[in-house]
Amino acid sequence: MMMWSIGSKKSFTFVELMLTVAALSIGMVFLYRTYLSLLDNFNLCGSRIEANLFLQNKLWEAGEKLRQNDLSGGTTIGEFKGRKNKFEWKLDVLPVKGVENFCNINLNVIWKQAPREINLKYQTSLAH
Repeated sequence: MMMWSIGSKKSFTFVELMLTVAALSIGMVFLYRTYLSLLDNFNLCGSRIEANLFLQNKLWEAGEKLRQNDLSGGTTIGEFKGRKNKFEWKLDVLPVKGVENFCNINLNVIWKQAPREINLKYQTSLAH
């Protein structure tokens, strides 16, 4: 059986309290950094999906123009606004020398997100 003295109190010391607060603060900083990193990656993933959809549509459009003999060799540039970013694109149509009705297509989509610049490239060959 435990005996208690009349004036004794069980409590935390100031040092124990400060160590606990410091440990919890460090843990919160790591959780916050992880959350921000995940949020940045989520936004980057959404932007890549938008850029890939644009790439697919632009390549389909280029293929249709080639089939109709409406697309000549050369470079076309432009931009479009996504949900959160402004995207710039560049389409190069390069006829293959010595091969009739055949060309190489290079399509680049560039945008800035956070501190970096993202550049998606797609290359293919189309016959018409």
